[in-house]
Amino acid sequence: MAHFEDIDLLDLQALVAPYRGRPEMLLQALQDVQGVFTGLPMAALHVVSRELGLPLSRVFHVATFYSALSLVPRGRHLVKICMGTACHLRGASKVVGDVCGSLGIRQGDVTPDGEYGVETVNCLGACALAPVLMVDERYVGKVRIKDIEGLFGDRKIQPAAGSGGSASEPAIPGDTGATGGGKPLVDSANREGKDASNS
Repeated sequence: MAHFEDIDLLDLQALVAPYRGRPEMLLQALQDVQGVFTGLPMAALHVVSRELGLPLSRVFHVATFYSALSLVPRGRHLVKICMGTACHLRGASKVVGDVCGSLGIRQGDVTPDGEYGVETVNCLGACALAPVLMVDERYVGKVRIKDIEGLFGDRKIQPAAGSGGSASEPAIPGDTGATGGGKPLVDSANREGKDASNS
C-alpha cells in the first residue's frame, strides 16, 4: 500500500482511468483510491474530479459525507470498536483504552508505522457478541484483555488507566457475562454469529 507522501499522479490516473467520463462511478473510484492509499489525499480528489468530469466540490462533498471514506490515512489494518448500547454496557470504553494502549495511540490515530488505525463506530450489528470489535473484516466478540494482546503481534498491552481485570466483566449487577472468550465468532462470510468451531 502506498502512503500519501508516495503519490504518483500517473499511478492515480491509471487507477481512476476505468471510470473516465463516468460521474456515476464516483463512489467506486474513491473507494479504489482509498484502497491503495488508506485514505484520500487531496491530489487524488483533483485527479478523480478531472477524470470523471465532476466539480471538485462534488468529489469533496462525497469524500467527506461517507464515514467509510477518510481524507487522512487510516492504517493498513483498521480496528473498529463498537460503542453501541450493548457494547457500552459490557465495557466498550475499556476495550478502546486497552486497544489504544496496546498500539500506543489514541482513538482516531494511526500507529507511526501506518500498520493500524483505531476508530469507534456506533454499531457493528453484533450485539450478542458485546463487546465486539472488527479488525479489517474479521469480527472479534466478547473481547477481553487477553484477546487484545493476541490481535497485534508483539505489541504489549498497556491497561487503560484506572482499570483492572477483563474488558468483559459484567457491567450489569447479577449478570455473569457470556462465555466465548473473545473468539472470532463471526467473519465477513459468516454473519450469522455462529461459533466457527460449530460450523
